[in-house]
Amino acid sequence: MRKHLLSIILIGLSLEGFSQVETAKATKSGQHYTTTKFDCVIFPADFDGTTNDKVFTPTTDQVNIAENAMGKQLKDAPNLHPTEMKFVLKHLADYKRQYFGYIDHKNHHILYINCFMSDEDNSDDNTTTWLSEEIKSAHGGAYYWQATFDLDANMFIKVNFSDAM
Repeated sequence: MRKHLLSIILIGLSLEGFSQVETAKATKSGQHYTTTKFDCVIFPADFDGTTNDKVFTPTTDQVNIAENAMGKQLKDAPNLHPTEMKFVLKHLADYKRQYFGYIDHKNHHILYINCFMSDEDNSDDNTTTWLSEEIKSAHGGAYYWQATFDLDANMFIKVNFSDAM
């Protein structure tokens, strides 16, 4: 019973934090790319970015590689929040994704994947801006998280839940 109560409390805290969404302006719009399994935007290298590293524009083939790995590898990626990860895996198709590309200090091509749920019925939230602005939240729990995928190693190297700070 205690285990279930903790899960309920964590999900409740995540729901409360989901309402605190901010956006950062983009200099250019991304490419809207959708399939039957996911809906995403691929931001260009000259997007007003998230990193000081060298950047590149991800291709749809690179996004497909990460998406194919997501269902298989995400559960094994380093993270400290098993309750949130369980929720994410159950609802993976419900997340919108924003893809950014950068080259790290090892010269590896890295995809930074920003994932979030949005309420399609609420025109005041991030549903109208996610194709042109990076969505950010300080407290999103399982509703807002990021994954880092190393294209050269073909593996997820990190998953971050924003309320884990």
